[in-house]
Amino acid sequence: MPQNALIYEYDRNWRKNDTCLKADGADQAKPFFENKDEQEAFIQRHPKKQIREIRLKEGETLRAYLGIDSGSTTTKFVLMNEEEEISA
Repeated sequence: MPQNALIYEYDRNWRKNDTCLKADGADQAKPFFENKDEQEAFIQRHPKKQIREIRLKEGETLRAYLGIDSGSTTTKFVLMNEEEEISA
């Protein structure tokens, strides 16, 4: 099953799961996508950018910027080279 199908199924079934925490109005919230076709169209309009893998030789130096977004529930990192390209 493709990952986007799993996301759709999770979104669709979330309201049915009695073990989920229920915030006020959560059971009345509309799903993000009405169906799989709508979700697939969204994914096609918003493709993930390609990330260039960095391979350094021993002793080689990489000049880069590390961005950190630390929130209350998640932390995200991004590494950018001097040309402002995302690298991994």
